[in-house]
Amino acid sequence: MLRLQTLCESDDSFANRTSLVAPWLPYYLFLEKSVDDDQTLMDIGVQPHGMVQIEMSSLDPENYPMRPIKPQQEYNMPDVITVRVQTDTDSYQDVVVEIERVTRGKAFLGGYRHNVTKAEYHHAAVQTMPKKRPDKGVEMFSRDTQTVELKNQDQQCSKNASTQMIKIGCYVSNMADKLITPGTYITAGEYHSKRLRAVITLQSYVRRWLARCFTDSLRQAKVQHLAWLENEKRRKKEEKEQQIRDEYHRRMNPESKADFDLLYNALKSE
Repeated sequence: MLRLQTLCESDDSFANRTSLVAPWLPYYLFLEKSVDDDQTLMDIGVQPHGMVQIEMSSLDPENYPMRPIKPQQEYNMPDVITVRVQTDTDSYQDVVVEIERVTRGKAFLGGYRHNVTKAEYHHAAVQTMPKKRPDKGVEMFSRDTQTVELKNQDQQCSKNASTQMIKIGCYVSNMADKLITPGTYITAGEYHSKRLRAVITLQSYVRRWLARCFTDSLRQAKVQHLAWLENEKRRKKEEKEQQIRDEYHRRMNPESKADFDLLYNALKSE
């Protein structure tokens, strides 16, 4: 399992390189924004194989000055290396191995690629040579065994069609025969024009039917609206008459305080 290094551990690593005590090394990441020591670079948004700029300074530059880190010498792999191989229990042999430097990257021939680290995991069949099957002395693949044999075969339909003709010794009655005369020849243009006229006629009837349906719906809506107006007029008239009767009854037979107030206001207004 991959273990991510925290900023606190990175702090100790930088302290060992600069010969300083770790508490004197603060971090300033992403426009001088300090982060916690238990966080990792991936937690603050740094992607794998990415590049991030880190600024480090000493809190006490007089007692704990920072010295530049010596750059590591570039490692150059030799063209030839010597490898010691164990050939027996107590015997070893030195083998000279020549290093071949490939200028191009290895082609991706199948496997898996990590979405975060971009690491490629190839299949075992890509890394190793296939196992060779033992020779049984029998030719398994050849042109003769893979070619189908061709042969000629006649085929006859299940139904035969024939026409009986009159000849000597064979009489065929023509009493039930029908005489068919050819009609007028119709060209393709005439046929298509006829179909076009039929389509136009059909469309005219359909549009007429749709127009009648629309006018019928408008007429029905008008009748319903007039009936609603008549009902509203009758309802308002009945409500007005009922209100007049109720007011007359309250004036003639007052029963509540509101009825007496109504009579008092009527006398006061007079």
